[in-house]
Amino acid sequence: MMRGLKNLPIQKKLVGMMMLITTTVLLIGFGLIIMHDIDAFKKYLRDNTIVNAKLVGDYCVSPLAFDDAEGAQDILDKLKAPLLQQAVLYDLKGNVFAWFSNANDGKLMPIPDDILNHLRQPWNAFEEDSIKVFQPIFFKNKFYGGIYIQKSTEELQAQINYRLMWFIVLITLLLGIAYLLAYKFQAMISQPISSLSEVTQRLSFEKNYTIRVSPVGDDEIGTLYQSFNNLLEELQKRDAELLQHQNQLEDLVDQRTLELRQAQAELVNKERLATIGQVTATVSHELRNPLGTIRLSIFSIGEKLRHKNLGIDKALERAERNIVRCDGIIRELLDYTRVSVLRLEMVNIDTWLKKISDDFTIPAGVDFVMDLQADTELYIDSAKLCRVMINLIDNACQAMQEDENVTTESLLLQSQSDGNKVELKVIDSGPGMSEEVLAQIFQPLFSTKGFGVGLGLPMVKQIIEQHHASIEVCSELGCGTTVTIAFPLKD
Repeated sequence: MMRGLKNLPIQKKLVGMMMLITTTVLLIGFGLIIMHDIDAFKKYLRDNTIVNAKLVGDYCVSPLAFDDAEGAQDILDKLKAPLLQQAVLYDLKGNVFAWFSNANDGKLMPIPDDILNHLRQPWNAFEEDSIKVFQPIFFKNKFYGGIYIQKSTEELQAQINYRLMWFIVLITLLLGIAYLLAYKFQAMISQPISSLSEVTQRLSFEKNYTIRVSPVGDDEIGTLYQSFNNLLEELQKRDAELLQHQNQLEDLVDQRTLELRQAQAELVNKERLATIGQVTATVSHELRNPLGTIRLSIFSIGEKLRHKNLGIDKALERAERNIVRCDGIIRELLDYTRVSVLRLEMVNIDTWLKKISDDFTIPAGVDFVMDLQADTELYIDSAKLCRVMINLIDNACQAMQEDENVTTESLLLQSQSDGNKVELKVIDSGPGMSEEVLAQIFQPLFSTKGFGVGLGLPMVKQIIEQHHASIEVCSELGCGTTVTIAFPLKD
């Protein structure tokens, strides 16, 4: 049944819902009215019967007082009416004093026991098809007996039937009017939705996303129309973009292929670096012990021959310098392969740069300037970052002094902050680098110098990345080099 209702046209659904709501409201409303009328008429019937019982009781005081049963019977006989089923007069001891009954057999109908047990208390009740009333008879506060009246509720039933008949007539009339109104006004909702349904069917067959629906108002349906038009516009844009992508498919494939090659090259480079690291660590460890033995042996030879004027003092000093140089290379190799945990401390970056500037070796003739404006506190490993700054300063100075074409040797150390990051810049006026050299400066064992093993800048990058910072080198032949280290500021 529910599936059948779901498949009905929206016009019938709307009319059906309106009629269901209207019928429910009318049934509830008229039901409440009838219930109220029935209660009111029952109260009227009960009150009227009680008043009649009291009047009969007042008339029966004299017959009860003088034990006049015939007089009492005459009074009761005058009460006979089609709706009065029976009346019973009791004396003060609860005995039947006079009575009459409209029963077919002329006998008394059953009387509730509560009446005889409580003669001095009034009582009434609706039972089945009758109302039963008992009223005690008092005169000047003296009790004489009681009167019991049982009356038919046919009048009540007639009132109920009368109201039900009018209820059915009015319900039928109002439902007819409601149906006409519902059928007329459902078009305000169903017609726009039907129109939208027709447009969607056209779209599914024609695939023409330039179709638009005309707005019908500013209500929810108008919003639905506008949203549908927006969707069609997005679909139209999507088709245009797809067509554009189709035209550029070859370029996209080439781009993806290049990215894959770059990813593969990066993976190969990482594997190469890992292998170099393992070999470097092994070779450095194996060289350090024999190098120490050589250094100790040369020292012993020097001590024994130093004052014998054999002309070997300079040779011994040269050997000592080269041993120290080799030891430095080994230490640099080991430091690169064994990454240690940072020992972070909070420093004011400007104050810290001023402090470590005493460790910089600035050659004569180089104009060194510090422009420190960051004034920001950072967590850094002071020793490792100091090594970074010394390395960058030394590289800049060596580049400027080794090139004879550099006429002005200037070096700027700059710090600045924009609230999101702190930047440290080392700017030199050296000869700069070509794009080919610039692309390889962070590769281990790459060097343009005649000495060293090419681990300075790779180690610098390693330390910077440990600080979750970034390093960028901008250079152009004949225009100097700028190295920028950026530290993000975290909450």
